[in-house]
Amino acid sequence: MTFLVNNPEEFAADSLKGFTAAFPNHVQLVHGGVVRATESPRGEVAVVVGGGSGHYPAFAGWVGP
Repeated sequence: MTFLVNNPEEFAADSLKGFTAAFPNHVQLVHGGVVRATESPRGEVAVVVGGGSGHYPAFAGWVGP
């Protein structure tokens, strides 16, 4: 059997670390998730949506001030 995660308890943290390492110009890691690495243009809302296969990972949600 192929394992896609090292430690299931660290899955979310490992995923976020990988995501921020892959896109450092776009997002940065903060407690509880990620934020946009740059300021949103005035009058625009930044939206981050996660997804996955089946029921997990669940959707990430909205990002704002």
